[in-house]
Amino acid sequence: MIAALTDFMIALRPDERWKDPLDLIPDWTRALADLLGQIGRRSPGSAVLIEWPEEADIQPPEYRKTFADLRAAVIQAGRHAGIRTILFAPPYRGPLERTGCGQHGGLKDHRAIADGLIGYIEARPELWSEPEKRR
Repeated sequence: MIAALTDFMIALRPDERWKDPLDLIPDWTRALADLLGQIGRRSPGSAVLIEWPEEADIQPPEYRKTFADLRAAVIQAGRHAGIRTILFAPPYRGPLERTGCGQHGGLKDHRAIADGLIGYIEARPELWSEPEKRR
């Protein structure tokens, strides 16, 4: 599971080299493509679950095309890396305490998110079943 969009949801600090969240996209895309490449080499035919917002949740609305293009680039990078399945799960919608550093979640938040992801994965046996058992 890749919690990919945290970088775009937390406000940038003034000392960071990016001045706007969209300025992150080239570096973010390269880093994710590298990660998918590593996953594909280590686990050929693997499945990857990426947390991704639903279109209506992307704000401001003028960012939606950019994120649709970004999603297509992620799919292309995954296919190039040999990833057999890429799913884009909606983000956890429950309350978060954000008691970790830099507005990140603490242990309780991570448990709640993990429980949601476990439910998502268990509802999709094609992610974890053997290829010959998939229909």
